[in-house]
Amino acid sequence: MLFAALKFSHLLALMLLFSASLAKNLLIAQTPVQSQSLYLCRRADQVSGAAAGLVVLSGIALLFSSPKGSAFYTSNSLFWLKLFVLFLASALIVRTKLFFRKRENAMSTCAAEVPRFVRAILKFDFASLVVITGLGVLIVSGVGPRL
Repeated sequence: MLFAALKFSHLLALMLLFSASLAKNLLIAQTPVQSQSLYLCRRADQVSGAAAGLVVLSGIALLFSSPKGSAFYTSNSLFWLKLFVLFLASALIVRTKLFFRKRENAMSTCAAEVPRFVRAILKFDFASLVVITGLGVLIVSGVGPRL
């Protein structure tokens, strides 16, 4: 029962993370970006941060409570690839957080240009969620070379 609850919370947090990431990408799609869109993007960024934390925590709990045992996952090279993509996306997304905080602190009420690197990182972040999810499905299915 605990494992099912953990799996459900992991998937629910992942859906929330997908939604927040998509929202951020849609909110900065127009150029220049209106101040209200930047405000909403900052809020979506906060939601995605909380959801990412829940995904990681529930993922760790799933790893250690799985009936298959943690060795089933950690011996799969796709598991390590998944973690690498996760940490790379997490490291890059910090740059966008700094941009949104700076814009929010400026209390600007006018439209703003979002730098290309911020747009690129947000697109990469969304794509990485697709890759991470796909790798998770493969890993759980037992696909991937063993270490």
